[in-house]
Amino acid sequence: MKRRALFALILITVALPISARAYLGVSQGLVSTSVEAGYMTRSFEENLSLSLPLVYGNFSLPMGSANILYRIQRLNPLVIGVGPAARIAWHADGGYILAGGAALSLSWEALRGSEVLFAEFSYLPFSTEQGAALDPLAAREIGQWVRIGWRHLF
Repeated sequence: MKRRALFALILITVALPISARAYLGVSQGLVSTSVEAGYMTRSFEENLSLSLPLVYGNFSLPMGSANILYRIQRLNPLVIGVGPAARIAWHADGGYILAGGAALSLSWEALRGSEVLFAEFSYLPFSTEQGAALDPLAAREIGQWVRIGWRHLF
């Protein structure tokens, strides 16, 4: 069963770009501002984002995040996405925090067909910290549970 799930996840991440629409976007969370890139089909969405804690004026603690979401379009133009999420925040001294969990995304996709407004909620119960001690701001950045943003589809 585990091999089938792993195979399905690999197949999704490799085969999706063939029929997908790429996008770029920006979002704001409780702690950080993100720039993201990704692609979506009718059924799946995958995105990568890079965040900086600009709310606190700190540029030294970047955070990367990745989501793979299954999209439910039964309430068009409202689209619901659910799936696994991962985040990593690091510092130049070699320390990092890695977290994993799940994400829920609510998207409004009615603006001229190429603009998407979204709100993303995440729950990341699994985390580990390695290397040099990080600023407590990194833990808040990893733990931010909501972000709101805009995406432009190409």
